[in-house]
Amino acid sequence: TPKETDSRYQDVNSERLCISNLREVSEEISTVYEWLYLGLALGLSYDTLRTIEIECHQDISHCRTEMLKAWLKGMGGESSWRQLARALDSPLIQRTEIATMIATQHRV
Repeated sequence: TPKETDSRYQDVNSERLCISNLREVSEEISTVYEWLYLGLALGLSYDTLRTIEIECHQDISHCRTEMLKAWLKGMGGESSWRQLARALDSPLIQRTEIATMIATQHRV
């Protein structure tokens, strides 16, 4: 449930990430191919994600990187390890193993 997900990640670092964290964040989610759904779970608009998809010619790796850049620049609101873990564990993505790994590595 959403409440369980929120409490599960309450100890994860909520300090704001920025574009300088792109490489580290990209490495953490390199096996996530559902970049569009992850972008939606992170708060990016469908229009933004669709533009990324078109401009990147549907290349998954390029799309994922551009989606992360948009998120890290604040287009989706909060950008933090906590928000990323919650998004990965959301019903839309269901990548709990990666969310748990992030939660473990980025505790406050």
